[in-house]
Amino acid sequence: MDDVHVDVLDVAALQALEAAGWSAGALLARLDGQPPPAAAGAASLATLAAGPTWGAVVATLGAEVDGILGALQWDVVTDHREAVRWPASNVSRGLDRRWLASPRAQLRLAGVVQRIDRRDLHTAEDCGELRFIYRLAYTIPGEDGAPARGSRLPFTLNAVFVPTSTDCADWARRWAAPPAVDGVLDPAGLRFDRFEVNAQVLRLPAGVATEAGGQAAYLLAVLDRETAPEGRVRARLRPLENTPDVDRIRADPALAAALRTWVQENTAAIDAGTHLLPARFLATRALSWSTAGTNRLANRPFSALFPAEARAGLVADAAGAGRRWVGDADGLVDRLDNSSCTGCHQAGSTAGFHLLGGDDPALAGVTNRVAVPRSPHLGAERLRRRQRTWALATGAPVDRHRAHSLVPAAPGPVGADQPCLPADQSGALVPGAAWGCGPGLACTVIADDPAAALRWGACVPAAEDGLRAGMSCRSETITARFGTGRRQARAGEPWALHAYADRFAQTPRHALPEDKRFSETALNCRPPVLGVPLGRTFRRCTAAERSLEAAAATVAAGGPPPAELCGVVGGSAFDSCVEGDFHGCLASVVGRGMVGACSADLPCREDRACQAIPWQLDAMPSAAGETLAAAGVGVCTPTYFLFQLRLDGHPPPVAEG
Repeated sequence: MDDVHVDVLDVAALQALEAAGWSAGALLARLDGQPPPAAAGAASLATLAAGPTWGAVVATLGAEVDGILGALQWDVVTDHREAVRWPASNVSRGLDRRWLASPRAQLRLAGVVQRIDRRDLHTAEDCGELRFIYRLAYTIPGEDGAPARGSRLPFTLNAVFVPTSTDCADWARRWAAPPAVDGVLDPAGLRFDRFEVNAQVLRLPAGVATEAGGQAAYLLAVLDRETAPEGRVRARLRPLENTPDVDRIRADPALAAALRTWVQENTAAIDAGTHLLPARFLATRALSWSTAGTNRLANRPFSALFPAEARAGLVADAAGAGRRWVGDADGLVDRLDNSSCTGCHQAGSTAGFHLLGGDDPALAGVTNRVAVPRSPHLGAERLRRRQRTWALATGAPVDRHRAHSLVPAAPGPVGADQPCLPADQSGALVPGAAWGCGPGLACTVIADDPAAALRWGACVPAAEDGLRAGMSCRSETITARFGTGRRQARAGEPWALHAYADRFAQTPRHALPEDKRFSETALNCRPPVLGVPLGRTFRRCTAAERSLEAAAATVAAGGPPPAELCGVVGGSAFDSCVEGDFHGCLASVVGRGMVGACSADLPCREDRACQAIPWQLDAMPSAAGETLAAAGVGVCTPTYFLFQLRLDGHPPPVAEG
């Protein structure tokens, strides 16, 4: 099974695919029945917006963004010139929709993902899906001979195709070797189905959302490409898979009763993760929210539709007979939540995304790279999809059970900061479905929204002497405030649009100081107002730790990375970098401190990304840092410290006079 491939993630291979006809411009040209762009390189979004399909997508998404930002009962700016007049942490930022048709922007291929397992959710007989995932990026030429500046943005476009062949064993066998353009990726063998969009549309910095450590909202939308009777191309919103329209169902007692009946009659399929909620219940747009995305009611639509007092009777057999996951009604509602777009896009994700894609060094600079380009959930799911592909290719029995997005890749106890289910909620799952924590760790709910059907925990040190740098040092209780009073949603608004008003009550978990007196031996709890959700334990680096030599030697010898590293941290000068060239700015304000280490096998905790070690900086030991970076070792950093994961801090999308 080791030679079974389920995706293409290598940057060089993706660039070769773009050159061979899978650039966004070439793909859109094929959909429009036009020749591909003649210019070399990625076509600008200004050029693509002049075409029928991307022009229609821009019109639809632009209207959605305008509607969301216009309905906010909160001050928000979108224009860069206006934003820089404020201190960086004191104004909320909305997506500048001009990026969607910017002459400075492109759509760059971030991954090709084979989803033969999706055939279980299709009503027609087919071989699943093939997904081409693009990220919005930009480049700006330097002045007076200076190098170009650029970055990616938190915006993905997923172009979903369905194989035309129905010989799924043959399709699976084609993935038993690295896929080539001819054959597996032949446009003639693929039928376009839809676009899927995940875009950060709102960011509240930590100076605004002080107790949360910052917040962000992501628009989730699925678009059909249609041709109107007059011949004009339209991009129409399609209902979101397994994502209910909460406000509409609440307002219609008959529809709410029908949903309850459907859930009761489809428990087995929900348990297996192969259910499809009928279209009459579905929403056509959704917002997912971070921070604390896993447990937050804003991402749990079924918990809102089935509060605790309404769950009695949802599951006839509370013992879970014949099921592999769902133990009782709480587990059933959580399984439904996790199958929704908002639930899946937050639980086990990285900043609301599952595939970030590797960085192009020519675009990413030094301080704006990710060491791990995929989420913990995607890492675990790749193994499951390889097993599924191998079974179809060889005629072996097929296991159609789809794992919850928090299930770890390997069985057995998990390490520090990883998700788990506390013992007092274990009855929600069938015996043996939950997993435990490693030695010295206790499963504890540290971000608690009491309205969620299940409150997932994290494996944290059972005693304070087990703390290390980078771990959380606070707990929080979240109180949802949307959907009531003056923040009641209007017709057509996404449910939980006003979740920015949620309350976060913070509680220190350890007797750690929160001042600025740091030492090399004692930990300090850095508060959320600095942009670190749930706080971050921190200390200075020793001289030996600053060199990175011991960690590099261990990794070079084949050993695992250490639990903590002397990495690059922000500091008070960090905020100034949002006002100009952040690449050059960050290189000049480098601070060092002990933070959590990470790799593909050592995921960061929720609301963190695995940042590549910027060994090229003068303040970093280049040889040891390069050794660690080459091995895929990075440091865990709040997602908003990476500019490619925040919509603000970038230059304007159009040249300004």
